[in-house]
Amino acid sequence: MDKIDKRLLDIIQDEFPLTSEPYREIASLLAHRQGCLCHSISAEEVILRLKRMKVEGIIRRIGAIFDSKKLGYCSTLCAMKVPGQRVGEVAQIVNEYPGVTHNYIRAVKASKSSKPFHNFNDFDDLNDWNMWFTITARSQSELDRVRAEIREKSGIHDLIDLPAVRMFKIRVRFPMLGMEGDTRHETRDMRLKTQESEVSSLKSQVSNLECEGIVKELQGDIALCHGPFRSIADRLGIEEEELLTKIRELKDSGVIRRFSAVLHHRNVGIRANAMGVWCVPEGKVEEVGAKMATFPQVSHCYQRVTQPGWRYNVFTMIHGKTVEDCQQVANLISKDTEVKDYRLLYSIRELKKVSMKYFV
Repeated sequence: MDKIDKRLLDIIQDEFPLTSEPYREIASLLAHRQGCLCHSISAEEVILRLKRMKVEGIIRRIGAIFDSKKLGYCSTLCAMKVPGQRVGEVAQIVNEYPGVTHNYIRAVKASKSSKPFHNFNDFDDLNDWNMWFTITARSQSELDRVRAEIREKSGIHDLIDLPAVRMFKIRVRFPMLGMEGDTRHETRDMRLKTQESEVSSLKSQVSNLECEGIVKELQGDIALCHGPFRSIADRLGIEEEELLTKIRELKDSGVIRRFSAVLHHRNVGIRANAMGVWCVPEGKVEEVGAKMATFPQVSHCYQRVTQPGWRYNVFTMIHGKTVEDCQQVANLISKDTEVKDYRLLYSIRELKKVSMKYFV
């Protein structure tokens, strides 16, 4: 990647323009940010560069990222204790459910090597809670059914359910050029279970706006062509400006959290990530969560329920180029928050990572 590629990735990770000619606007933003380096870049070149970076595995997708709860869905994080020799078999059982969008093997006690890691020999504690996956479903009863079926099919009953109670931050962004200090993030410092009336209202709004079709169209990849929204509007049988207005309404209401690019982080040099799990006194969760959210290396920060055998109640996703980078950030968080009881669970195998498909 050259500097123009990297600046382009910075722009589309922040926000994809919701306009009739988004790639022309991106070209204009590039010219303003880069000065004379790319003052003459065209929309055509932007499209070609994005196509190349998709082929090269740098860009995973460009499109809408939805708040599943505001679409009327339920979600949770689960963990299982899976013997190492059964990981492949159990992963196949878990991954067959379309509502399982992310599934990882995570482990603690990283080896001293800072090289990329992909095998079990680099880590210990693999008989602890090691398979971590998310489930999203249309209802709580469906979530309960999926968990019960996974237990029954796998024969593994060591499965804990850790739904979010409060969200402090969600912003997955990997700076490419000179943005290491960027701490912008989406925060929602509130108890998620108190939002039922808001969710009901937004769910009704989606229905009233006849936006299920829009959600289906935007949950994939936006086309890399001139006027990508025109073809979507044509398929939906509405005018392009009406479509863009409805997309902006969904974004303003929070149904669409972001409209932007998602990168394959390992392919841009962010080779390590750790799920930090922290045991925070109940009375300090609000203060500690707010502090953790300010770290730019932290993409997610949630308070989650505790369960018998699991005392950790605050979760942070920490990203870095190496295992040591993640540990250094955790050390700083621990010092800043005075929380000493924590573990880092490193992603050592990606078993599944897809975008959720809503209303299908």
